Amino acid sequence: MASIFVKAAQTGGVSIAGEGDDQQARGTRDGSLFAAPWIQGLILEGRCYMIQVGALTTPIVGGGDGTIIDLDQPEVNIGVPSGTAIMPFRVDVQCESSATEADNDIGEIIIGFDRLATNAGGTFTDETAVNLRTDNPNSSLTDPNSAYTVNQTTEPTVIELARLQRQPIVDVSSVARDNTTLHLRYEPSVVPVLVGPAQLLVYWGGVAARSGFAQLFWAELPTTSRISG
Repeated sequence: MASIFVKAAQTGGVSIAGEGDDQQARGTRDGSLFAAPWIQGLILEGRCYMIQVGALTTPIVGGGDGTIIDLDQPEVNIGVPSGTAIMPFRVDVQCESSATEADNDIGEIIIGFDRLATNAGGTFTDETAVNLRTDNPNSSLTDPNSAYTVNQTTEPTVIELARLQRQPIVDVSSVARDNTTLHLRYEPSVVPVLVGPAQLLVYWGGVAARSGFAQLFWAELPTTSRISG
């Protein structure tokens, strides 16, 4: 059986190779390899992006600018065109407490995707993808949108990645409320690959009107790249 050796470098000895140069693997003195997270590698290449939804103190009203979640009107979506694949590695959603909710008024957040179609139609706010490498060596080919108020042309077929549901208890006699906010963070250790045409979808809403904010992070590659299959 072949043996693999790495350069032991507990402290110091770090060298930076040029683009395309061979580089010796580096490890601890017990032979454990040093390795950067795969996401960090793609960020260094300028292949990762994000959007933020909701501005400072101004949130987006859930339920398609209504109350209960409406699949035709997502609070956020990222349309993935043919020829492109994305890997969502973090989606963070924070919803404000609702001043009008009563006992057991369900509030919920859903994060999912449609694997057959990208976004089309409807009335929404355009979002701009920000490269996580700030010199912006690449531009995203996705179509990110938020705050739908008119239906998409075709209702998405949503496959859920994560869900949070909450039923508050409200003590009407003392005007005391369970003010716990809805907060869902999707940060998988094994990341799905959404191959276009597809769309990443985020919803929030409830029996009472509920507003919120979201931050979405993804890696993006052409479907012809070796890493995306």
